[in-house]
Amino acid sequence: MSDYILTYTKTRFYPLRPNADDIKIEDIAHSLSLLTRANDHFKHFYSVAQHAINCYKEAKARGYSERVQLGCLLHDASESYISDLTRPVKGHLSEYLTIEERLQSLIYEKYGLSDLTQEEKIRSRVLTMPYCILNSAS
Repeated sequence: MSDYILTYTKTRFYPLRPNADDIKIEDIAHSLSLLTRANDHFKHFYSVAQHAINCYKEAKARGYSERVQLGCLLHDASESYISDLTRPVKGHLSEYLTIEERLQSLIYEKYGLSDLTQEEKIRSRVLTMPYCILNSAS
C-alpha cells in the first residue's frame, strides 16, 4: 500500500507528510468540483467547490477583505487531498482532525493566509454555515 495519492496534475502527494510544493491549486479545484457536500445527501449535485464559491461571493457582497474571500474559497481545500467525513463521525477521530488541521494550515500558508486574524477566521467560518443549512433543505 502506498503512502501517497496521485493527483489530477500527476503529483505524488503524501497526505501524512504534506509538502507545500506539492499543493497545486489545479488539484484543489479539480477535486473539490467533484466532491459533494453533505455526504451526497442533497436532492441535486452540490459540490464542495460550488459551496466554496458561494461562500466567497457572500464574503465579497459583505465587503469583507480579499484575505477573507480567499479564506472562504480555501476553507475546505484539505478535503481535496484527504476527503471529508460527516460531522458526527469526524468529531470522534482526533487523529483525522490533527491531519486535517496540519494540511489545512499548510494550504493557508502556501496561499498567504497563515496569519489570518481570529476575526478573519471567524468571518470565513461564519459564512460557511448558512450554505450548509440552506442547501441541505434543497
